[in-house]
Amino acid sequence: MRTPPSLVLFDLDDVLVSYSHAIRMQTLGAAIGRAPEVVYAALFDTGLESRYDAGLITQDAYLAGLSD
Repeated sequence: MRTPPSLVLFDLDDVLVSYSHAIRMQTLGAAIGRAPEVVYAALFDTGLESRYDAGLITQDAYLAGLSD
């Protein structure tokens, strides 16, 4: 009998799913009460998104960086 996988990981970020960064920034901004431009700067201008995607920081660190 085969053992079922314990984890299935999907890379959705423009691999399986195309999405609009603008809509993502608007949605995140609305959720945290910030302008989309502020969210974009926090994620991309600081390198936060790249560090998180590379596995260099934890989810808690990512969320803390977005909250700052």
